[in-house]
Amino acid sequence: MRGKFIIIEGGDCSGKSTFMKFLMEKHPAPEFCYTNEPGGNSYGMKIRHLLLIADGAEESDNLTKFHLYWASKVENFRKVIFPNLDAGVSVISDRFEGSTFAYQVSEDHRLENLFWQTRDVCLRRIVPVYIHFDVDVETQIARAKERKRRAGEQNYFDLRGVEYRQKVRCGYLRFFNDKRIKSFRIDSSLPKEDMIQSAYGIFKEIVGM
Repeated sequence: MRGKFIIIEGGDCSGKSTFMKFLMEKHPAPEFCYTNEPGGNSYGMKIRHLLLIADGAEESDNLTKFHLYWASKVENFRKVIFPNLDAGVSVISDRFEGSTFAYQVSEDHRLENLFWQTRDVCLRRIVPVYIHFDVDVETQIARAKERKRRAGEQNYFDLRGVEYRQKVRCGYLRFFNDKRIKSFRIDSSLPKEDMIQSAYGIFKEIVGM
């Protein structure tokens, strides 16, 4: 029996990584396979470096980012996701194509048809289920500042302002409102424990616990 492909999506500082950490501690591998985008395997991590860290990453063209993000997904799908699903292991991914839609397609709507075509080729009839962590832009910014204060951790996305973040959030909402997408929304403005328990209840329903 094929495993389920569950994608944890949401904007920066939405709580999705907090929930991923909760799942990995409560249900460690090999009960589930955990992966992330961009990245997921050694080659994908090189692409991640190009996208987020390498000199010129922030200034790279939106179309360049679009194709690099899909390149990472294809490698991850071929080397990690598909083999595990075929072996009956459910795969949980920290982000996948919803983020590409929210960040790159919302930047240039001419990419939308190409997005859906590429998605069909990549997913190979696999139907993911999404848990969408949604939070207002003001909360995102406050959390980004707190994260920097606590850990000194920041990338160029953390520095983006209200207008950019609002556009990304609208991109996510447009993606999740598409009839092709099966998703569950989590109110990420909830207190941390309430947010986690809300998402965990949905997760258990998806995997049949």
